[in-house]
Amino acid sequence: MSVEEIIEKLSSTELSDYQIKEIEKQIDEYISDNNTASDPNVEYCPKCGKVHPKLIKAGRTRNGKQMLRCKECNKRFVADTGQLTFYSHQEFSAWKILLKDTLNTVGLRETALKIGVHFVTVFRMRHKFLRFLEEILVNESVGNVAEVDEKYITASHKGTKLEGVEPRKHGSKANKRGLSKMQVCIMTAVSRDNNAYIHTYNTGRPNDINANDLCQHIDENTYCFLDGINIYDWSLKKRNCDFRHLKKSDYTKTDHLNNVNHLHSFIEKEVIGYRNLATKYINRYNSLFMIQCNYRKMSLNEKIVKLLGLLRQHQKYFFVRQISHESIFLCGATIFN
Repeated sequence: MSVEEIIEKLSSTELSDYQIKEIEKQIDEYISDNNTASDPNVEYCPKCGKVHPKLIKAGRTRNGKQMLRCKECNKRFVADTGQLTFYSHQEFSAWKILLKDTLNTVGLRETALKIGVHFVTVFRMRHKFLRFLEEILVNESVGNVAEVDEKYITASHKGTKLEGVEPRKHGSKANKRGLSKMQVCIMTAVSRDNNAYIHTYNTGRPNDINANDLCQHIDENTYCFLDGINIYDWSLKKRNCDFRHLKKSDYTKTDHLNNVNHLHSFIEKEVIGYRNLATKYINRYNSLFMIQCNYRKMSLNEKIVKLLGLLRQHQKYFFVRQISHESIFLCGATIFN
């Protein structure tokens, strides 16, 4: 049944004109999302660098992938060059399983059984996906009315053996008390319109530099709610943002930190589900938490379509071998001793 037939059928029901227009708008949005998710977007030619080049179809690879030819340099390249599936031996259906399992906090070995590959391959696929998200969301910001707070999780060297450091059981507490370097600070800003920016800059208590870095992702003239910590005050004033510090007893229907606290509870649940996260990868998972926060009102299938559309619109290049070596922290024995 075509869209026109659906709209015509709706017009014969008892729905109001406004309701029919809203349904029509949603149908158009779904069609647009599906087209975006299925068609790779070539921002520039990987051969000559021409931005928005004129392309024509030029055969297929042995694996059946579409080849394109650039009219500027007359060279061919795979249609998904720079995409999530580029230079991958796995079929697109395997990548969809990976996305679903990553959003559902499914372990690597269980996903590996579904796809039929080694769990190390799934690890590389997952972190390739997370690395894409990290680069795509690097300039995200929040506005309107925002809530700002920090979440602490225990530092972990999961997957890496450190000489002289005893392994720690899952769920056990840090060796040092309080907000020491054993606690990873996840700095969070959440707007009231379902948008979030989450990033980790340091371990232990955040400083003024960390607060200033986070505030660069808060739009100017945003009204912010904070807890008792005052490290954000100077940076927010520079961005012409009004703010208010709240205690638990000050909460009202409008003045509260419930959204950011709910997000922190979700992050804690996800960390438990993944059986802790290696600290050196924390910002990749922060990007995943951002996506899950921004898409939290959608069903799983809607999230997958939105994600595929987001990933299709960007070309990113990096080597898979880089994935396990990149780190924002020096997670050596000095932190864990």
